[in-house]
Amino acid sequence: ILQSGLVFIEEMIFGGPTYPVYHLKVGGGLYLGKIYHLMAGFGWEYDRAIVQFIRDHDIQDISNYGSPHVLSLWIGHEFLFRKMGIVTKGFYYMRPNPQVADQWGMYIGPQFYLHPIHEGHKINFYAGVYIKAHKAVADYIQFSIGALL
Repeated sequence: ILQSGLVFIEEMIFGGPTYPVYHLKVGGGLYLGKIYHLMAGFGWEYDRAIVQFIRDHDIQDISNYGSPHVLSLWIGHEFLFRKMGIVTKGFYYMRPNPQVADQWGMYIGPQFYLHPIHEGHKINFYAGVYIKAHKAVADYIQFSIGALL
């Protein structure tokens, strides 16, 4: 599993500038029958809004604001329906992140595949839309593309 994504979020001011959050996820998976897929891996995020906030406010000590780079472990599952899957992933940040109240959260959303999953293609590209949340509070909507190798 190789997945890359992009999010544009607004920080601080409604209608203000939007900054990207870049994602890269790698992992592996195991099919359990034709409709169930278990998966796990690592994730990386880069939040441009944190960098811009630090620059705009000329902040020297960034320890209270966290790093724009976040590493996480994730585990998830997917229900497959030919060219579509419904994905849920739980994640845990590998180091403390002061930007969020909890170090764990989840993604949920649909993925749409180029080919039906069990037709034997070596590479199957997909696109997905997910909601990222900590507890029950949504952070943002993520758009991603990826490939099953």
